[in-house]
Amino acid sequence: MRTIYDRASKRCISISKPTTIMLINGLYGTSYPLDSQVTYNWTEHHDDDLRKTLSDTIITINESHSYHIEFQMYEDGKIIMRVFDYGYRHALTQQTDPDILEFPEPVIVYLYEDSHVPEYQELLIRFGSHGTFTYRVPTIRYLKMDREELERRKLIVLIPFQLLRLREAIEKKRTPENLEALKILIRCDILESIDKNVAAGNITVYDARILKGITWQLYRHIYKKYDEMEDSGVNQLVEEAMILEVDILEKQHREEMKRVKADMVLEMDILEKQHRQEMEQARADMVLEIDVLEKQHRQEMEQARADMVLEIDVLEKQHRQEMNQARADMAAEVDVLEKQHRQAMDQAKADMAAEVDVLEKQHRQEMEQARASADEIIQKKDNAIREKEDIIKKLSERLRDLGVSDSDIPI
Repeated sequence: MRTIYDRASKRCISISKPTTIMLINGLYGTSYPLDSQVTYNWTEHHDDDLRKTLSDTIITINESHSYHIEFQMYEDGKIIMRVFDYGYRHALTQQTDPDILEFPEPVIVYLYEDSHVPEYQELLIRFGSHGTFTYRVPTIRYLKMDREELERRKLIVLIPFQLLRLREAIEKKRTPENLEALKILIRCDILESIDKNVAAGNITVYDARILKGITWQLYRHIYKKYDEMEDSGVNQLVEEAMILEVDILEKQHREEMKRVKADMVLEMDILEKQHRQEMEQARADMVLEIDVLEKQHRQEMEQARADMVLEIDVLEKQHRQEMNQARADMAAEVDVLEKQHRQAMDQAKADMAAEVDVLEKQHRQEMEQARASADEIIQKKDNAIREKEDIIKKLSERLRDLGVSDSDIPI
């Protein structure tokens, strides 16, 4: 039982983005446009036969606000804890600010009748000395809502669960009155309500087919097991309403597609003919435009050549004038340089002659000084020799006086 209702509820929520937006607006009192962005935060998937289970149902609108819808089909004292746990896990995975943990807005939709269901489910969270916080989740008792309220709040995707209104009564007694009431419920509260929303433009034909398919799955699970359903024609009513309706819609769809294809073929022929004519006209226009452009190009090239010849003549004349002026400037500069060179050479010669005179004068002075020094040295030597000769002479005389001849004196 848990699996079928879990799959059915999550399949209803994910029929299409516009129907999901209508459900959010109806449950939470919001007013999102039907073209708002919808993100389904679950990891598992499903098919039309409701053969797979979804982990939880947390929907994010426009990447900014998240909503957690929990459908409850049986009494569960831990429902508030499960909702808190789902919300906490989602807040962790979506956390962008390390200092902020943002929970999705929760709501519990009870699909069974229980007079003890409170308006809010509450979980008291204690933070020790920091105080306590009450985690409050509003509840919705689906079977307390009549058809008018469902239509007013546009809770269209919940229409298949109208089958639950008579579930307990028919489980107890399958009286003719209960079976007739079930027929009316299916025909009026479900099928007519779905068709009415299609006609009003609230849902598409495809959305209606999905809702009727879910209705058929739930009917088979809840009622088809009773023999009285076959005997009283309820099964036939549902099968005709579901299967024949689908066949009619598919036939209409095929005929519509066939007509659309035919219209498209005709339109394509017309468009192709128009395209060929436009292409031919475009080619003709391009040929004329190319001829005009080529003529303009030739004229522009001839004008450019003429302008270039004139410009070259002007440039050559300017070049000759500039070269002549350059030669004259260079000749004048050479004359100035040569004059400066001669003056520098004359000055250098004069400086060298003066320096040579100074050097010669210094040389003469040095030579004269050297001669004077040499004469002085020679004079000193001559004096020394004469002194020695005088000494020798005096010694010789002294020796002779002593009776020693000169021959006895060793030299």
